[in-house]
Amino acid sequence: MNKVAILLIGSALILGGCGFKQDPLSGQSDRLRDSGPKKPDKPPEKPVETRNLLIDRSAAEVFIENQESFITVKARSLLPEFDQTQIIIENIDEFPDAQFIEAEGKFVWKPRIGTTGLSTEIKKILKVRAFATSSRAKNLGALTHGEEVQITVTKVPEVPSVKQIADLPSGLREGEDEIFHVLVKDPDGGVVEPVLQFGNPTDTSKESIASYIEVTKTVWDPVSLLWTYDCRVSIKGEITNGSVYAGFSVKVLSGFGKFSPAVDASVLVFTALDNWKSTWPNSLSIKPGVETKMPFVLYNPKGEGQITITKRGLPGASKLECDTAPGVPAPRSMKCTLTYTPVGSKAARYESIDLDFKLQNTDHRDPLTLPFSMSLSFMVEALP
Repeated sequence: MNKVAILLIGSALILGGCGFKQDPLSGQSDRLRDSGPKKPDKPPEKPVETRNLLIDRSAAEVFIENQESFITVKARSLLPEFDQTQIIIENIDEFPDAQFIEAEGKFVWKPRIGTTGLSTEIKKILKVRAFATSSRAKNLGALTHGEEVQITVTKVPEVPSVKQIADLPSGLREGEDEIFHVLVKDPDGGVVEPVLQFGNPTDTSKESIASYIEVTKTVWDPVSLLWTYDCRVSIKGEITNGSVYAGFSVKVLSGFGKFSPAVDASVLVFTALDNWKSTWPNSLSIKPGVETKMPFVLYNPKGEGQITITKRGLPGASKLECDTAPGVPAPRSMKCTLTYTPVGSKAARYESIDLDFKLQNTDHRDPLTLPFSMSLSFMVEALP
Protein backbone atom coordinates (compact mmCIF):
# COMPACT_ATOMS: atom_id res chain seq x y z
CA MET A 1 0.00 0.00 0.00
CA ASN A 2 2.82 2.39 0.85
CA LYS A 3 4.55 1.55 -2.45
CA VAL A 4 1.41 2.46 -4.41
CA ALA A 5 1.15 5.82 -2.64
CA ILE A 6 4.80 6.59 -3.30
CA LEU A 7 4.39 5.75 -7.00
CA LEU A 8 1.39 8.05 -7.32
CA ILE A 9 3.15 10.93 -5.58
CA GLY A 10 6.24 10.41 -7.75
CA SER A 11 4.20 10.45 -10.96
CA ALA A 12 2.58 13.72 -9.97
CA LEU A 13 5.95 15.32 -9.24
CA ILE A 14 7.36 14.12 -12.55
CA LEU A 15 4.44 15.50 -14.53
CA GLY A 16 4.56 18.80 -12.65
CA GLY A 17 8.28 19.12 -13.19
CA CYS A 18 7.89 18.56 -16.93
CA GLY A 19 5.67 21.67 -17.20
CA PHE A 20 2.58 19.82 -18.27
CA LYS A 21 -0.46 22.10 -18.59
CA GLN A 22 -4.01 21.16 -19.41
CA ASP A 23 -5.65 22.68 -22.51
CA PRO A 24 -8.06 25.38 -21.17
CA LEU A 25 -10.54 24.55 -23.94
CA SER A 26 -10.31 20.82 -23.41
CA GLY A 27 -13.72 19.30 -23.62
CA GLN A 28 -15.29 22.32 -25.25
CA SER A 29 -17.20 22.19 -28.53
CA ASP A 30 -15.38 22.51 -31.87
CA ARG A 31 -17.27 25.77 -32.56
CA LEU A 32 -15.87 27.37 -29.39
CA ARG A 33 -12.37 26.00 -29.99
CA ASP A 34 -12.31 27.42 -33.55
CA SER A 35 -13.78 30.83 -32.70
CA GLY A 36 -10.52 32.52 -31.57
CA PRO A 37 -8.28 34.83 -33.69
CA LYS A 38 -6.34 33.22 -36.51
CA LYS A 39 -3.32 34.31 -38.47
CA PRO A 40 -3.94 34.97 -42.18
CA ASP A 41 -3.56 31.95 -44.36
CA LYS A 42 -0.31 31.63 -46.24
CA PRO A 43 -0.41 32.68 -49.89
CA PRO A 44 -1.24 29.78 -52.21
CA GLU A 45 1.63 28.00 -53.91
CA LYS A 46 2.44 28.40 -57.63
CA PRO A 47 -0.24 31.00 -58.49
CA VAL A 48 -0.70 32.06 -62.11
CA GLU A 49 -0.27 35.73 -63.02
CA THR A 50 -3.47 37.17 -64.52
CA ARG A 51 -5.19 40.41 -65.45
CA ASN A 52 -8.53 39.04 -64.33
CA LEU A 53 -7.63 39.92 -60.76
CA LEU A 54 -7.83 43.62 -59.89
CA ILE A 55 -6.54 45.64 -56.95
CA ASP A 56 -8.76 48.52 -55.88
CA ARG A 57 -7.20 51.19 -53.68
CA SER A 58 -8.08 54.56 -52.22
CA ALA A 59 -6.50 57.70 -53.59
CA ALA A 60 -4.88 58.94 -50.36
CA GLU A 61 -1.22 58.16 -51.00
CA VAL A 62 0.46 61.02 -49.08
CA PHE A 63 1.71 60.30 -45.59
CA ILE A 64 2.98 62.95 -43.18
CA GLU A 65 5.59 62.32 -40.55
CA ASN A 66 4.16 61.54 -37.10
CA GLN A 67 0.60 61.42 -38.46
CA GLU A 68 -1.24 58.13 -38.90
CA SER A 69 -2.89 57.57 -42.28
CA PHE A 70 -4.04 54.57 -44.23
CA ILE A 71 -4.60 53.24 -47.71
CA THR A 72 -7.40 50.83 -48.47
CA VAL A 73 -6.51 47.98 -50.85
CA LYS A 74 -8.84 45.18 -51.84
CA ALA A 75 -8.74 42.39 -54.38
CA ARG A 76 -11.53 41.86 -56.91
CA SER A 77 -11.76 38.81 -59.15
CA LEU A 78 -13.36 39.10 -62.58
CA LEU A 79 -13.80 35.32 -62.76
CA PRO A 80 -16.77 34.16 -60.65
CA GLU A 81 -15.32 30.71 -59.99
CA PHE A 82 -12.38 32.35 -58.17
CA ASP A 83 -14.42 33.65 -55.27
CA GLN A 84 -11.81 33.72 -52.49
CA THR A 85 -9.34 36.61 -52.49
CA GLN A 86 -6.39 37.57 -50.35
CA ILE A 87 -4.09 40.62 -50.18
CA ILE A 88 -0.55 40.81 -48.85
CA ILE A 89 2.05 43.59 -48.66
CA GLU A 90 5.25 42.10 -49.99
CA ASN A 91 7.61 44.76 -48.62
CA ILE A 92 5.88 45.88 -45.42
CA ASP A 93 9.23 45.59 -43.62
CA GLU A 94 10.36 48.69 -45.54
CA PHE A 95 7.73 50.70 -43.63
CA PRO A 96 8.70 50.65 -39.93
CA ASP A 97 5.70 50.42 -37.56
CA ALA A 98 3.27 49.83 -40.46
CA GLN A 99 0.61 47.15 -40.29
CA PHE A 100 -1.80 45.63 -42.76
CA ILE A 101 -5.27 44.75 -41.47
CA GLU A 102 -6.34 42.19 -44.04
CA ALA A 103 -9.93 41.92 -42.82
CA GLU A 104 -10.42 45.64 -43.56
CA GLY A 105 -7.94 45.90 -46.41
CA LYS A 106 -6.13 48.73 -44.65
CA PHE A 107 -2.44 49.53 -44.85
CA VAL A 108 -1.93 51.71 -41.77
CA TRP A 109 1.25 53.68 -41.23
CA LYS A 110 2.50 56.48 -39.02
CA PRO A 111 5.90 57.51 -40.44
CA ARG A 112 8.46 58.30 -37.81
CA ILE A 113 9.80 61.84 -37.49
CA GLY A 114 12.90 62.01 -39.64
CA THR A 115 11.67 59.53 -42.26
CA THR A 116 12.26 62.11 -45.00
CA GLY A 117 15.80 62.86 -43.78
CA LEU A 118 17.14 66.18 -45.04
CA SER A 119 14.51 66.36 -47.79
CA THR A 120 11.07 67.88 -47.47
CA GLU A 121 9.55 64.75 -49.03
CA ILE A 122 10.51 61.34 -50.32
CA LYS A 123 8.90 58.71 -52.54
CA LYS A 124 8.47 55.08 -51.50
CA ILE A 125 7.02 52.07 -53.30
CA LEU A 126 4.45 49.82 -51.63
CA LYS A 127 4.28 46.40 -53.28
CA VAL A 128 0.75 45.01 -53.12
CA ARG A 129 -0.07 41.48 -54.27
CA ALA A 130 -3.47 39.84 -54.59
CA PHE A 131 -4.39 36.16 -54.77
CA ALA A 132 -7.60 34.40 -55.75
CA THR A 133 -8.69 30.79 -55.29
CA SER A 134 -11.90 28.82 -55.65
CA SER A 135 -13.87 27.58 -52.66
CA ARG A 136 -15.71 25.03 -54.80
CA ALA A 137 -13.06 23.55 -57.06
CA LYS A 138 -9.71 23.01 -55.41
CA ASN A 139 -8.14 21.75 -58.62
CA LEU A 140 -8.39 25.21 -60.31
CA GLY A 141 -5.23 26.36 -58.58
CA ALA A 142 -4.65 30.04 -57.77
CA LEU A 143 -4.39 33.39 -59.55
CA THR A 144 -2.22 36.34 -58.61
CA HIS A 145 -1.65 39.95 -59.59
CA GLY A 146 0.74 42.56 -58.18
CA GLU A 147 0.87 46.35 -58.28
CA GLU A 148 3.27 49.01 -57.05
CA VAL A 149 1.74 51.95 -55.23
CA GLN A 150 3.83 55.12 -55.01
CA ILE A 151 3.67 56.76 -51.61
CA THR A 152 4.83 60.28 -50.83
CA VAL A 153 6.12 60.97 -47.34
CA THR A 154 6.38 64.64 -46.32
CA LYS A 155 7.76 66.39 -43.30
CA VAL A 156 5.49 67.57 -40.52
CA PRO A 157 4.06 70.66 -42.23
CA GLU A 158 4.88 74.08 -40.82
CA VAL A 159 2.14 76.53 -41.66
CA PRO A 160 3.39 79.52 -43.69
CA SER A 161 2.73 82.92 -42.15
CA VAL A 162 2.26 86.49 -43.34
CA LYS A 163 5.51 88.25 -42.49
CA GLN A 164 4.76 91.70 -43.88
CA ILE A 165 2.28 93.76 -45.90
CA ALA A 166 4.53 96.15 -47.82
CA ASP A 167 4.07 99.21 -50.05
CA LEU A 168 0.42 99.71 -49.18
CA PRO A 169 -0.28 103.46 -49.48
CA SER A 170 -1.74 105.21 -46.48
CA GLY A 171 -4.47 106.56 -48.74
CA LEU A 172 -6.39 104.99 -51.63
CA ARG A 173 -8.84 106.58 -54.02
CA GLU A 174 -11.97 105.25 -55.64
CA GLY A 175 -11.42 104.29 -59.26
CA GLU A 176 -7.63 104.12 -59.05
CA ASP A 177 -5.31 101.09 -58.98
CA GLU A 178 -2.53 100.58 -56.46
CA ILE A 179 0.02 97.76 -56.15
CA PHE A 180 1.21 96.43 -52.80
CA HIS A 181 3.03 93.29 -51.70
CA VAL A 182 2.38 90.52 -49.20
CA LEU A 183 5.47 88.65 -47.97
CA VAL A 184 4.87 85.10 -46.72
CA LYS A 185 7.43 83.07 -44.77
CA ASP A 186 7.37 79.40 -45.79
CA PRO A 187 9.62 77.18 -43.61
CA ASP A 188 8.84 74.11 -45.74
CA GLY A 189 10.89 75.54 -48.56
CA GLY A 190 8.31 76.35 -51.18
CA VAL A 191 7.23 72.77 -51.88
CA VAL A 192 3.60 73.79 -52.36
CA GLU A 193 2.66 77.39 -53.11
CA PRO A 194 0.42 78.78 -50.35
CA VAL A 195 -2.78 80.60 -51.24
CA LEU A 196 -3.62 84.07 -49.95
CA GLN A 197 -7.14 84.63 -48.69
CA PHE A 198 -8.37 88.18 -48.16
CA GLY A 199 -11.24 88.83 -45.78
CA ASN A 200 -13.00 91.51 -43.79
CA PRO A 201 -10.96 93.50 -41.27
CA THR A 202 -11.08 92.41 -37.67
CA ASP A 203 -12.35 95.87 -36.74
CA THR A 204 -15.92 95.69 -38.05
CA SER A 205 -16.29 99.48 -37.88
CA LYS A 206 -14.01 99.74 -40.92
CA GLU A 207 -15.23 99.38 -44.49
CA SER A 208 -13.96 96.17 -46.09
CA ILE A 209 -12.01 96.43 -49.36
CA ALA A 210 -11.13 92.70 -49.51
CA SER A 211 -13.31 92.11 -52.57
CA TYR A 212 -11.35 94.73 -54.53
CA ILE A 213 -7.98 92.93 -54.13
CA GLU A 214 -6.46 90.38 -56.51
CA VAL A 215 -3.09 88.63 -56.68
CA THR A 216 -1.33 89.33 -59.98
CA LYS A 217 2.06 87.66 -59.54
CA THR A 218 3.91 85.32 -57.17
CA VAL A 219 7.69 84.97 -56.75
CA TRP A 220 9.56 82.43 -54.58
CA ASP A 221 12.95 83.21 -53.03
CA PRO A 222 14.66 79.97 -51.88
CA VAL A 223 17.34 81.88 -49.96
CA SER A 224 15.04 83.88 -47.68
CA LEU A 225 12.24 81.26 -47.84
CA LEU A 226 9.83 84.05 -48.76
CA TRP A 227 6.92 84.16 -51.18
CA THR A 228 6.27 87.63 -52.57
CA TYR A 229 2.73 88.24 -53.80
CA ASP A 230 2.08 91.25 -56.02
CA CYS A 231 -1.44 92.43 -55.20
CA ARG A 232 -3.60 94.99 -56.97
CA VAL A 233 -6.31 96.89 -55.15
CA SER A 234 -8.81 98.66 -57.38
CA ILE A 235 -11.85 100.18 -55.71
CA LYS A 236 -14.35 100.26 -58.56
CA GLY A 237 -17.38 100.92 -56.41
CA GLU A 238 -18.39 104.01 -54.47
CA ILE A 239 -17.80 103.45 -50.79
CA THR A 240 -17.54 107.06 -49.59
CA ASN A 241 -18.56 110.61 -50.54
CA GLY A 242 -15.55 112.08 -48.77
CA SER A 243 -13.30 109.64 -46.96
CA VAL A 244 -13.65 106.48 -44.91
CA TYR A 245 -11.39 104.24 -42.87
CA ALA A 246 -11.20 100.87 -44.56
CA GLY A 247 -9.15 97.71 -44.31
CA PHE A 248 -8.79 94.00 -44.90
CA SER A 249 -7.34 90.90 -43.33
CA VAL A 250 -5.13 88.37 -45.06
CA LYS A 251 -4.20 84.82 -44.09
CA VAL A 252 -2.36 81.96 -45.75
CA LEU A 253 -3.80 78.59 -46.71
CA SER A 254 -0.99 76.03 -46.85
CA GLY A 255 -0.83 73.12 -49.26
CA PHE A 256 -1.82 70.87 -46.33
CA GLY A 257 -5.09 72.72 -45.75
CA LYS A 258 -3.96 74.66 -42.67
CA PHE A 259 -4.58 78.38 -42.15
CA SER A 260 -2.13 80.85 -40.66
CA PRO A 261 -3.26 83.57 -38.26
CA ALA A 262 -4.83 86.55 -40.05
CA VAL A 263 -2.98 89.86 -40.35
CA ASP A 264 -4.90 93.14 -40.64
CA ALA A 265 -4.15 96.24 -42.69
CA SER A 266 -5.86 99.64 -42.59
CA VAL A 267 -6.04 102.43 -45.13
CA LEU A 268 -7.90 105.69 -45.66
CA VAL A 269 -10.04 105.70 -48.80
CA PHE A 270 -10.86 109.00 -50.51
CA THR A 271 -13.65 109.73 -52.93
CA ALA A 272 -12.96 109.86 -56.68
CA LEU A 273 -13.35 113.68 -57.15
CA ASP A 274 -13.82 113.33 -60.87
CA ASN A 275 -17.40 114.31 -61.48
CA TRP A 276 -18.86 117.81 -61.82
CA LYS A 277 -21.70 119.44 -63.75
CA SER A 278 -22.98 122.87 -64.67
CA THR A 279 -26.43 124.26 -65.33
CA TRP A 280 -25.12 126.71 -67.94
CA PRO A 281 -27.50 126.40 -70.90
CA ASN A 282 -26.39 124.88 -74.19
CA SER A 283 -27.85 127.80 -76.16
CA LEU A 284 -28.19 131.34 -74.87
CA SER A 285 -28.60 134.66 -76.69
CA ILE A 286 -28.39 138.18 -75.24
CA LYS A 287 -29.12 141.62 -76.64
CA PRO A 288 -26.32 144.10 -77.34
CA GLY A 289 -26.04 147.17 -75.13
CA VAL A 290 -28.28 145.63 -72.47
CA GLU A 291 -26.99 144.47 -69.11
CA THR A 292 -27.92 140.78 -68.81
CA LYS A 293 -27.70 138.59 -65.73
CA MET A 294 -27.06 134.92 -66.50
CA PRO A 295 -27.31 132.60 -63.43
CA PHE A 296 -25.84 129.08 -63.35
CA VAL A 297 -24.70 126.49 -60.84
CA LEU A 298 -21.47 124.49 -60.61
CA TYR A 299 -21.90 121.31 -58.57
CA ASN A 300 -20.72 117.77 -57.87
CA PRO A 301 -23.65 115.35 -58.36
CA LYS A 302 -22.62 113.22 -55.39
CA GLY A 303 -21.80 116.20 -53.20
CA GLU A 304 -18.27 114.89 -52.75
CA GLY A 305 -16.10 117.92 -53.46
CA GLN A 306 -15.73 121.58 -52.65
CA ILE A 307 -15.69 123.98 -55.59
CA THR A 308 -13.49 127.06 -55.70
CA ILE A 309 -13.26 129.58 -58.55
CA THR A 310 -9.56 130.05 -59.35
CA LYS A 311 -9.63 132.33 -62.41
CA ARG A 312 -12.11 134.65 -64.01
CA GLY A 313 -11.06 135.60 -67.53
CA LEU A 314 -13.71 138.26 -67.86
CA PRO A 315 -13.93 141.21 -70.24
CA GLY A 316 -14.20 144.68 -68.71
CA ALA A 317 -17.95 144.96 -69.19
CA SER A 318 -18.69 141.75 -67.27
CA LYS A 319 -18.90 140.65 -63.66
CA LEU A 320 -19.06 137.21 -62.03
CA GLU A 321 -20.54 136.79 -58.57
CA CYS A 322 -20.61 133.47 -56.68
CA ASP A 323 -21.89 132.57 -53.23
CA THR A 324 -18.53 132.58 -51.48
CA ALA A 325 -17.12 134.94 -48.91
CA PRO A 326 -13.66 135.32 -47.33
CA GLY A 327 -13.07 132.73 -44.60
CA VAL A 328 -16.07 130.62 -45.64
CA PRO A 329 -15.26 127.05 -46.76
CA ALA A 330 -15.88 126.37 -50.42
CA PRO A 331 -19.34 124.87 -51.00
CA ARG A 332 -20.10 121.58 -52.74
CA SER A 333 -22.54 123.44 -54.97
CA MET A 334 -21.68 126.94 -56.12
CA LYS A 335 -24.34 129.38 -57.39
CA CYS A 336 -22.96 132.03 -59.69
CA THR A 337 -24.31 134.89 -61.80
CA LEU A 338 -22.53 136.31 -64.83
CA THR A 339 -23.49 139.94 -65.54
CA TYR A 340 -22.51 141.24 -68.99
CA THR A 341 -23.31 144.18 -71.25
CA PRO A 342 -22.05 143.28 -74.71
CA VAL A 343 -21.15 145.77 -77.43
CA GLY A 344 -23.41 145.55 -80.45
CA SER A 345 -22.50 144.92 -84.07
CA LYS A 346 -24.28 144.61 -87.41
CA ALA A 347 -24.00 140.82 -87.35
CA ALA A 348 -24.75 138.36 -84.60
CA ARG A 349 -21.69 136.73 -83.06
CA TYR A 350 -20.78 134.07 -80.54
CA GLU A 351 -18.75 134.92 -77.49
CA SER A 352 -17.39 132.83 -74.62
CA ILE A 353 -15.87 133.57 -71.28
CA ASP A 354 -13.41 131.03 -69.86
CA LEU A 355 -13.83 130.06 -66.24
CA ASP A 356 -11.29 128.05 -64.20
CA PHE A 357 -12.16 126.32 -60.95
CA LYS A 358 -10.87 123.53 -58.73
CA LEU A 359 -12.44 120.63 -56.91
CA GLN A 360 -11.24 119.48 -53.49
CA ASN A 361 -12.31 116.87 -50.98
CA THR A 362 -14.25 118.05 -47.97
CA ASP A 363 -11.74 116.01 -45.91
CA HIS A 364 -8.65 118.19 -45.51
CA ARG A 365 -6.45 115.08 -45.22
CA ASP A 366 -6.93 114.47 -48.93
CA PRO A 367 -4.07 116.32 -50.67
CA LEU A 368 -5.61 116.08 -54.13
CA THR A 369 -6.84 119.21 -55.89
CA LEU A 370 -8.31 118.75 -59.36
CA PRO A 371 -8.33 121.73 -61.77
CA PHE A 372 -11.16 122.15 -64.24
CA SER A 373 -12.16 124.72 -66.78
CA MET A 374 -15.29 125.52 -68.73
CA SER A 375 -16.46 128.04 -71.30
CA LEU A 376 -19.55 130.13 -70.73
CA SER A 377 -20.74 130.47 -74.31
CA PHE A 378 -23.55 132.65 -75.62
CA MET A 379 -24.66 134.51 -78.76
CA VAL A 380 -24.81 138.31 -78.96
CA GLU A 381 -27.65 139.31 -81.26
CA ALA A 382 -27.11 141.77 -84.11
CA LEU A 383 -28.04 145.43 -83.75
CA PRO A 384 -31.55 146.23 -84.92
